[in-house]
Amino acid sequence: MMLNVAGGSSFYLSPQFNPTLTLNMYTVRDELSKWGSGLTAFPGSSLVNQNFINGYGRGQLAADSTNVDDMYVVIGNTILQYNTVLTPNAIGSLNSTTGYVAIDNNSHQFIFVDGVNGWLYDTGLSPSYQQITSANFPGNTSPANPIDVAYLDGRILVADGNSNRFYISQIDDISNSTGWQPNNYASLTTNPELLVAIREIKRRIFVFGRQTTEVWFNAGAGGFPFVRDNNMVYNFGAVTTAGVADGQDFLIWLSREKNGNPTVRLTDGGTIRKVSTDSIEKRLQALKNLNDCQAYIIKINGHIFCVFNFTQDNLSIFYDLETDEWQDLSMSDGSRYFGATHAYFQGIHYVTSYNNSSLYEVSDSYLSNNGDNIHCLRILPFIKGNDMRPVHIVKAELDCVTGTGLNATPQNINDADPQIYLSASVDGGYTYGNSVLAGVGKIGQYQRRVVWPPLGVFEKGCVLKLEHFNQTQLVMMGLDLEISAVGY
Repeated sequence: MMLNVAGGSSFYLSPQFNPTLTLNMYTVRDELSKWGSGLTAFPGSSLVNQNFINGYGRGQLAADSTNVDDMYVVIGNTILQYNTVLTPNAIGSLNSTTGYVAIDNNSHQFIFVDGVNGWLYDTGLSPSYQQITSANFPGNTSPANPIDVAYLDGRILVADGNSNRFYISQIDDISNSTGWQPNNYASLTTNPELLVAIREIKRRIFVFGRQTTEVWFNAGAGGFPFVRDNNMVYNFGAVTTAGVADGQDFLIWLSREKNGNPTVRLTDGGTIRKVSTDSIEKRLQALKNLNDCQAYIIKINGHIFCVFNFTQDNLSIFYDLETDEWQDLSMSDGSRYFGATHAYFQGIHYVTSYNNSSLYEVSDSYLSNNGDNIHCLRILPFIKGNDMRPVHIVKAELDCVTGTGLNATPQNINDADPQIYLSASVDGGYTYGNSVLAGVGKIGQYQRRVVWPPLGVFEKGCVLKLEHFNQTQLVMMGLDLEISAVGY
């Protein structure tokens, strides 16, 4: 019996219905490969800069400007500017220490909003960092608060989280003196609701309420230049500002239906489609706190990963646009994945952490998360005999990349001879028996066969679980099961 091990997390209703789960791995497809597809480990990470300041990652932006080549990172209440050699420079501080911080820029100015105030950074001004105090800016007339920003055609657009309004700046000007003019705002009017987020994708402005999404565009008209596209008004909104992610010409967000059910939706600026599966939506509905969702998009090896983190519920999941699959993420202790915000700067992926002030690089060249082993796990579909007869597994052999062990040193002795753990469940995936080890091969042992001895007889079939804990390369393709006539 030949089983392709590739696939996503599809757990639904109960393990006995569908036990499949993929943790810290994603599917790669190649029609010319032996199995057509396989699983490989999610990229690891390494510490780049340990910032000895209080707080965690709240916002991040790689400058998209011909005049500036910097990355901006918000840790706690501190805004850090990283130059091309990654030297951090604190350019200012916020009046808040927690919560999402939105960042954007025009040709020479940067804006930071934290749900309390707006701040601008412009080296041509004195001081270069200052609070936006214009009476025409949301946040300076109680109870308005600026929660999100977007950019289009030289203008910065700011969403007010205490009303249904979004405001626009003058072209290439967010200064206090001239950047914000009276009555330069528009409103989401489909429903009487508060704004949650505002983002730009392919010259379209998506304005999110709690239950409604409107799409606007620049019509170039006199006065207020932005006009709502009445053909793109939707009866679903966004749950939280940080749960909306944009990148790689896509926009993805944790959405809320009018009936309150959470889903995940994706757009390329045109058609909006629901990408959450029944199993993902069931898991989302069971969460205690959707409002602490943090989402970002990262592209590695041709795969666009959309990562969603939920801190209180200790859950991290990601959607792979390349394969249309969902997988799980976690640290080795089972806690949520550490990444909080992301930026692609000078050809390198950088993320902040949700629980410390450091900056990390993410790459598939790293085989751990800064020393924390990546626990790779795949729970396979239910194996049953014909007519529900017993299954007798005489032998199991995994087709995977072998000879991946490292040169033995006192520091990596456990990774010199990496192992794959195989265990079986007789109760449909609720519990598993003792794990049986099979070596993947020491360095250069490319002919190594990863074989397990007889697993036994399973009266009502079984569920198999594969695990890998080493800081070594992992590519799994297929599992060959030799099953006796008892089951077949």
